[in-house]
Amino acid sequence: MDWTKVGAVGSLIGGICAAVTFGATVWPWPQIRALRAKQSDSPKPTLYSPPKLKLFGGLLALSFFLSTISIYSVWRADYDTPIDQMEHVRHRNFLNEIVEIDGRDFEDCTFTNVKLMSHGKKSSAFHHGTFYGTVALATDNDACPASGKQCGVWE
Repeated sequence: MDWTKVGAVGSLIGGICAAVTFGATVWPWPQIRALRAKQSDSPKPTLYSPPKLKLFGGLLALSFFLSTISIYSVWRADYDTPIDQMEHVRHRNFLNEIVEIDGRDFEDCTFTNVKLMSHGKKSSAFHHGTFYGTVALATDNDACPASGKQCGVWE
């Protein structure tokens, strides 16, 4: 199950439910009803009937539930892969190529004129590696350079 899509749909439906509840109970419907009651010289505007209150309460509860699912879908993603679950790459020479590093543990590898590509989805590790020539660290994830600037990796 793709929790990102579930979270997006949950956020959308929860927002609609919250907007309907807000519109019906806070603004503008109560003000319109009060204005109409004032214009017709009714002693006091009528309150919502119990079925309507149950409907509004249900919509509000549904929006809270969907918001909870949305938050869970964002926070449940665990991008920190333990080393024992990474793909192990050992004693390999990389020359003039683009090397995908997400989810890989490189040990005793040689990198010469390579571009290390990180998508920012999983951790990577380097042990006893040797780097020659131009080695560039690249990403297609906008969050990686932002967090890298905070840590001093990207300037």
